[in-house]
Amino acid sequence: MGRASVSVLAAATLVALFLAGCGGDQAALVEPSTGTESGVSGDLASAAALSVVFDIKPGSCPNAFNPVSKGVLPVAILGTPDLDVTEIDVSTLLLEGAIAPLRSHIADVATAPVPEPQLPNIEVVTFYGPRTAVLGGVVGRSIRLTIRNSESVAAYGSFSVGYYISADPVITTSDRLLIGGREHVSGLLGGQQKVVTLFYGASVPTDAPTGDVFLGVIVDEFNLIAESDETDNARAWPITISPSGETVVAPDLMVEDENCACTTDGPDGIDDLTLKFRTQELVESLGAMAPGETRELTISGVMLDGTPFTGVDCIVVVGGGSGDKDDPSWSN
Repeated sequence: MGRASVSVLAAATLVALFLAGCGGDQAALVEPSTGTESGVSGDLASAAALSVVFDIKPGSCPNAFNPVSKGVLPVAILGTPDLDVTEIDVSTLLLEGAIAPLRSHIADVATAPVPEPQLPNIEVVTFYGPRTAVLGGVVGRSIRLTIRNSESVAAYGSFSVGYYISADPVITTSDRLLIGGREHVSGLLGGQQKVVTLFYGASVPTDAPTGDVFLGVIVDEFNLIAESDETDNARAWPITISPSGETVVAPDLMVEDENCACTTDGPDGIDDLTLKFRTQELVESLGAMAPGETRELTISGVMLDGTPFTGVDCIVVVGGGSGDKDDPSWSN
């Protein structure tokens, strides 16, 4: 049962309420100047957009989806202490902005994740440098680094980025800092990606370890920014350092993968709104799909008080099979 969340827009301020499920899932933001994403109409953009927890196939992990199925896809909008699902106007619900549910039912089928305090997360996206260098040699012009804030909350305040030579791939501030090997970044907005340019004259210290070692980087090396994940701030690049020789540049992009996570938590004592959608209607909307492919699905709708909402979760495409069978517990 994968879970993902979306964002809240209160006036011009975007506040993320939930982050769960599709690891690294991007929140769907409603922009007052441009209309909406995730199926919310432009007429609704002036209202405050609520976040809901959308769960495909409650109780399953991962959310397998068979495009040749002639059955239905069960989903749920999970109730929380802040969301009474009986206040949802079911007639407004749309999956992928176009598909209305076949039927709906109120039942407690799963537990919504408890939102954690939101913090920024500064991470290394790509890092590479020369494959060889010499003691005292200039390497700054050959090093490339891209970082990003993967959360929707801004990282305020300046932080440093340090470049080191290490005898092992675990980069720490105890390793040997490059001469001229420190840059400063004056904060990152939520979702912002930035290329950090190192001083071109940065060089290998003459007392750095030699042989097959590692060029490394640490972002926010002195932990000035409180983050949701402090384990993804460093990256190592293999390099051979010798007393003499020429530097050879061998770039190699290393990009992080973002996959949907899931859980199988059961009922929590709060009613959920369960829905079923015809599988083939969804297949027609999504188009061609390959086995093993991961797709994000968005549900949108309106509360009885007129407040619009959206939610996101993931499916994993599988081949073959006869499709989903109707479960009486999901029926009206």
